Amino acid sequence: MKNALLPLMTIPLGLSLVGCGSDHLMDNAPVATQVYFAVSQADMNTCGAIEVSGNIIDFSTKPSQEMNWSKESHWFHIDLRQWGYERTQWKDEEVILGKDSTPPMIVMKRPGAYSYSIPSLFRYNWKLRLYCRNSGRETLFQQISDFKELHRAAVVTLTTKQGTVAVNIKEFRDSTGGATPAQMNLP
Repeated sequence: MKNALLPLMTIPLGLSLVGCGSDHLMDNAPVATQVYFAVSQADMNTCGAIEVSGNIIDFSTKPSQEMNWSKESHWFHIDLRQWGYERTQWKDEEVILGKDSTPPMIVMKRPGAYSYSIPSLFRYNWKLRLYCRNSGRETLFQQISDFKELHRAAVVTLTTKQGTVAVNIKEFRDSTGGATPAQMNLP
C-alpha cells in the first residue's frame, strides 16, 4: 500500500498551474462587488438630481420587476445616518434601462446611498459620467486600480462644488461580511 502512494506524493502540484498564467488566474474570475453611490443632503440640494451612467451601469430590469423584493435584494437605498440608515427599495424613476441613444443610468433623487451588486474583476477600469441637473454640468471620471478584498464593497462618494460633481472611490469589506454603513462612512 505504501508503494502505491509514493508516486502520487512526488508529483509537483505547482506545475499544473504554470502553463495557465497563474499570476492572473484571479483576474479572470469575476466576483460580486457591492457598489454604493453616496451623496449628502447638501450635495443633493446643489444638483436636485444626479444622473450616473458608465461602464458599471448596465441594468436589464427595474427593481420593481425583481420577484419578492426583500431586505436581501441587490438593489437598495440606504437613508442618511441621521435617519438611522433605513434600507428601502429603489423607485422605478431612479432606474433608466437605456434604449436607442439613452444609456442605462441611475437617477439619484434622494440623499443617502444607492447600492447594487455587480460582477467585478480584481483589476478594474471604471468610467463614469455624472450629470448635475440643476447646473447642467457633466463630469467624466475614470479610475483604474486593483481591489484588495475578495468580498468587497466600493463606496463611490459624490460631492458637488459650484454645480460640478466630484468622485472619490474607497474600498471596504462587503457589508454582508463585516462593514456597516457607519464604518463605510456613508452620509
